Amino acid sequence: MTIVFDSSIFNTLNRKTFSRICIREETVIVNGRKCVITDKRATTAYFKIGLRYGDIIFEIHFKFNSDEIGSLASMNMMFLNNTRISDDMTIVRHLGAGAFGDVFLVSVAGKEYALKVGLDISRSSNPVSAIQNEVNMFAFLGQHQPHPNLIQSFPIDFPLGPAVLLELGQETLDDKIKSLSLSFEQTMEIMRQILRAVKFLHSIRISHHDLKPNNIIFVDGVPKLLDFGLSYHWENDDTFSRYNCGTQGYKHPNPTTNHAQDVFSCCFIFIEMLIQKKICYRQFNLIMEIPFWKIKDILKEKLVSEENIKTIVFNIYENRRTIELNHLIKLAQSIQ
Repeated sequence: MTIVFDSSIFNTLNRKTFSRICIREETVIVNGRKCVITDKRATTAYFKIGLRYGDIIFEIHFKFNSDEIGSLASMNMMFLNNTRISDDMTIVRHLGAGAFGDVFLVSVAGKEYALKVGLDISRSSNPVSAIQNEVNMFAFLGQHQPHPNLIQSFPIDFPLGPAVLLELGQETLDDKIKSLSLSFEQTMEIMRQILRAVKFLHSIRISHHDLKPNNIIFVDGVPKLLDFGLSYHWENDDTFSRYNCGTQGYKHPNPTTNHAQDVFSCCFIFIEMLIQKKICYRQFNLIMEIPFWKIKDILKEKLVSEENIKTIVFNIYENRRTIELNHLIKLAQSIQ
């Protein structure tokens, strides 16, 4: 019998059954490909199995929850450094992991790119997996004129299933916020560029649905939106029709339109850049926020003018749940 890694595995695989299943079986189906199990190991952090597909050696890492049955929390596809994927593509090293995929630095015909791979498994009501959804989004975006503030994607025929090849960025907006390196003028210019990208997406009926500082990367100093795994293309009207998704703290509490989710996220990104401090975090599934008067005090310390403070706090922060994208764009353009 062959194990199939699909959405059902999150209901059937746990700490107790993992060893029994993997020791008994010799092959698994990963992203529709039949792979041979070459190794099985357990560490304090996770379980992992080594796999071979043709000449490609890779691993699947499993993390389990600390609940009573030790249910499966996540699965990640991992490659060792210097793994050759094809004649012209080699894995250089692992760059990082997100909720729905891992990113690797790869060399393709001597040039470096970021490769995003994931398991073609959907854990939500959306029948399409996040990695396949991202592939579809970039294919759709490729039908339009490239936008300077959207990460550029390149066609790829990846032998192990859905994958995205991207231009390589240097640092995220989250990195810049944490480094306290943004001036008021830089913040305003970055925000204008972010809003132009969001406006473009909305003009072709795409909502990003997961805008946050970690999903904005700088490529040669230019901010670009990335991570379209949760993005959504609506065909007709703008009535909110997407399943509940996004990152806690940046999600609209009760979106009524597809636009609303992204605009709400932009407001929080704007404020976090200005005060260079995280204001959203998860605690008992509630969004906790710094009071507006404290934001005013922080902006005063940064020598932001009283006029700009009033505009930012009362027009953006206080009205973030009802503000429209065009209104936010006009505010960003008018604030000096």
